[in-house]
Amino acid sequence: MNGSSAITVTGADGKKEVILADKNDVAKAFHKTICQSTEKVTAEGVITEKDGKKTIALTKIEAAK
Repeated sequence: MNGSSAITVTGADGKKEVILADKNDVAKAFHKTICQSTEKVTAEGVITEKDGKKTIALTKIEAAK
């Protein structure tokens, strides 16, 4: 994905959606952890939508416990 992280979220209705992470310092630092694999994570941030695509500006992300 050209260095971008993507997060798949499951809504209350069970529908899954992929949200790309903005390339900020939080995302860049965590990308090394998941660049070659898929991991369950806990993420916090602000989701925005532009041209029908959602992105998240991460403020915190860590491997799920």
